[in-house]
Amino acid sequence: MSVIVTSKTRRAIHAFCGLTCVAFGVALSAKVGLGTTPISSIPYTLSCISQLSLGTYTFIANMTFLLLQILILKREYKVSQLIQIPAIFVFSVLIDIWMKLLVGTGNFNYLIMLGLCLAGCFFVAFGVYIQVKAKAVMLPGDGLVKVISSKLTKEFGKIKILFDSSLVGISIIISLIVKHRLLGVREGTIIAAFLVGSIIRFLTKRVHIFDIN
Repeated sequence: MSVIVTSKTRRAIHAFCGLTCVAFGVALSAKVGLGTTPISSIPYTLSCISQLSLGTYTFIANMTFLLLQILILKREYKVSQLIQIPAIFVFSVLIDIWMKLLVGTGNFNYLIMLGLCLAGCFFVAFGVYIQVKAKAVMLPGDGLVKVISSKLTKEFGKIKILFDSSLVGISIIISLIVKHRLLGVREGTIIAAFLVGSIIRFLTKRVHIFDIN
């Protein structure tokens, strides 16, 4: 007996898989210690300054991104897109879960740590790619990138690189002002700022298995 899977069900499955991949990539990068991913650089810096978790600040940051989407789109923003809010909550919880599960990932030699850092970049990019291609609910950070790229008629991957680089810059400013040193921003962050967007661009053009009409 065959089971018919509707496009809505597929989008829901892809959305959860995408959130899980991105959350894993974010947590892995944070645990390795070579610098967290750009999308989580500000939340990570703030979590180092206060007692709140990375997942909590991720929720706050994404709610801010959601508000910016509304301000940019104004009347074009659809109420149905508020489904991003439960997606933010799930994503934030997943990050804190992965942060607890990934123990000891920063105790390897540098080359292995660098490899894990690159793996984190790939998981973040792959998760975003799944959401974009499947037209599933996107996290507000990536949703904001999509809105900006649409308004400027620029390629998503290119805007993603600029967006991530801006987040890293803000994170550096916050950490230097408050702690007078860099927090969570290292070579891995710089690599991710350019690599994640590039991987998304490559996958979007070359891999179509996750396309949903």
